[in-house]
Amino acid sequence: MRHTLITLAVLACSAVALGQTAVKPADSAKEKAAERPECFVMGSPIVFNVKSDTPEGPVYFCCAGCIAPFEKDPARFKEQVAAQRAAIAKLPRVQTACPISGNPLGKDAPSVEHKGQKVAFCCAGCKGKFEADPAKYEAKLAGAYTFQTKCPISGNPINPEAGVELVNGHTIYACCGDCAGKIAADPAKFAKALKAQGYAFKKTELKVKDAPKGD
Repeated sequence: MRHTLITLAVLACSAVALGQTAVKPADSAKEKAAERPECFVMGSPIVFNVKSDTPEGPVYFCCAGCIAPFEKDPARFKEQVAAQRAAIAKLPRVQTACPISGNPLGKDAPSVEHKGQKVAFCCAGCKGKFEADPAKYEAKLAGAYTFQTKCPISGNPINPEAGVELVNGHTIYACCGDCAGKIAADPAKFAKALKAQGYAFKKTELKVKDAPKGD
């Protein structure tokens, strides 16, 4: 059964790849891919917008076809998931949402130190809930970050308050409202820059859901 699932994953990965925007990766993209952990199903670098949300936090894969073997028997991959999370913890990332409410973070967001890192919240109430029981919110905290740390236009650090929401619910972040507007006008134009940061989208996903946010 396991071999059948893996075989199906191979076929599904191929199908997904054909449906994605065809981009020849630049050297920088290859370097970025090398920094990301390998998918424990297929062995290719993981993609951050392809994941399975678990009670312990998201688990990432190289393509949608690899999710089924994992979700069929998560316990079988316990060690691999732990290794992936340890590797991901070393990668650059930016917190974009409150780990309690999921709401955006304000400029003066209250914060606490947790495991040597600053964790911000949308309000003092959420901060208090986290401080009372941090373990309860570990999974939500893991999903409150983006690994897209640079604006796909300027290359500058992203502003979590400036971004464009796609039809699939994913947000492409920018450094400012001006860049967010340019991304909204033609998201597919920036597929290569996003892929270099570990986000690979199908053409059908690169469509804007809402107006861009940011100053």
